[in-house]
Amino acid sequence: MEQPPSTRSGAVNTAPLPAPTQAPRQQVGGLPPQQQGGAAPTPAMGQANIGPNGVPRVSGPVANTAAQANMATPIDRLMSQAKTGDARSELVLGLKYLDGDGVAASDSEAMRWLRKAAEQGVAVAQYRLGTMYERGRGLPADPKQAVYWYQEAAKHGNRKAMHNLAVAYAEGSGVERDYATASRWFRQASDLGLTDSQFNLAVLYERGLGVPMSLQEAYKWYLIASANGDTESKARVDAIVTQMPAGDKATAERDARAYRPKAMDQDSNEAPDLASLAP
Repeated sequence: MEQPPSTRSGAVNTAPLPAPTQAPRQQVGGLPPQQQGGAAPTPAMGQANIGPNGVPRVSGPVANTAAQANMATPIDRLMSQAKTGDARSELVLGLKYLDGDGVAASDSEAMRWLRKAAEQGVAVAQYRLGTMYERGRGLPADPKQAVYWYQEAAKHGNRKAMHNLAVAYAEGSGVERDYATASRWFRQASDLGLTDSQFNLAVLYERGLGVPMSLQEAYKWYLIASANGDTESKARVDAIVTQMPAGDKATAERDARAYRPKAMDQDSNEAPDLASLAP
């Protein structure tokens, strides 16, 4: 009898954030031209520096500070916000160091900022920190730490962390092998629409690992994953359909058609864009 494929492992990659853009600075109109032949006159001692509309101009250190703020780049502003302890800014800054987006790539700086955000409960940061521990980016690989951070992110609703945590339980990486726990996390991620988890859940049902063996359930989840364009799931559908009673096949197909992914919490699964962090 043909052996079913192994579960898929590894983290699901996250596309880097787009490079930030800065809107062109608007030029303030209505300022009088300088007097021909020389610089604009300086107010006499004791006179207010009055603008063309009768509004006093700001000069000195305050004006310089405002000018410096206007000249700050989006990355400068992001760093400033992250240094105040803003967790979302810490997350985005960590990802930019991880991807080398607008800053020089640095695994150590990425780890530093992602950890700060993760310790404040930001699920995306917890997930990405887990992937760094799993892959050994910026530090030696540590499967136990990877599992810890995947658990934290999964509890906060991050579906990719659910998938990677399930893989860790299925493989016994950083935690004792436990197919029943793996199946539960694959199921939660599958319910949130993650195709790789749907495939893996089908494999567990086909093999009877952590769940009762059921070609009907395996067939259903392979159908759901194949409907999302997964070619390996389509191959499994074709491989097991001839082994199923007509009634089980019809039930599985009906259930697959009725499947709708649950709504996922965007904040727990997607990093904010730079523009949304503007103070």
